[in-house]
Amino acid sequence: MHDLTAAQQVLKVVLDAASEHPGRRVVTISVKVGNRMGLDADRLGQLVRDLAQGTAAEGAELDAELVAGAGLVIDSFEIE
Repeated sequence: MHDLTAAQQVLKVVLDAASEHPGRRVVTISVKVGNRMGLDADRLGQLVRDLAQGTAAEGAELDAELVAGAGLVIDSFEIE
């Protein structure tokens, strides 16, 4: 999976869920990235921040934990 595609998917899921809480914003997003995904966690975080501009997730920090496997899982996100 390409970093940009992964960032778009993460942000879409988070924003869809956050839309159930109008007027609130996403402050953190935690994901688990499989080491066989070939994703760069730093790049993923930067892309999510860039794509989030102008959304409820603008300014949110991405915490990416590298784990064994080939998946990408949104572990949690925090809204305030």
